[in-house]
Amino acid sequence: MSKDREVIYELHPVTPERKKELVSQGYRIIDVQFAPEAYKAAMADATDPRGREALDIALAALPGDQNDPDYVVSSMRIHFGDLFTQEDEDRVLELVKAPAKKPSHGLRIDDIKAKLAEKGVEFNPEAERGELAKLLDDTQE
Repeated sequence: MSKDREVIYELHPVTPERKKELVSQGYRIIDVQFAPEAYKAAMADATDPRGREALDIALAALPGDQNDPDYVVSSMRIHFGDLFTQEDEDRVLELVKAPAKKPSHGLRIDDIKAKLAEKGVEFNPEAERGELAKLLDDTQE
């Protein structure tokens, strides 16, 4: 990717159509959360042409491939400033869900073995943690 292209900061996820449009115009797209403070301050201005209509479009595109509600709320606050209301935040939290943690998440190998034995699942005691974790996670489905 060429470093000499003009940068444009966009709220992610960027739709494929918007990405194609911006790239065709020669822009390099960077998530708005990495924008300089001066840019963020300008975006917070409610008179910005990306006003309420753009916010509603962004909200309508959710969840997209997003699975981190805190990240989406933070990005939208930065990008839309005071236009992004508590009602908008509630809508994001309703639409964007973090993936559920797997049963093996955070467990040591001995803990996984104990859980498998508890469930009556046969396993190779010499198996590696990843294999055992998959076995435990698959028993939950």
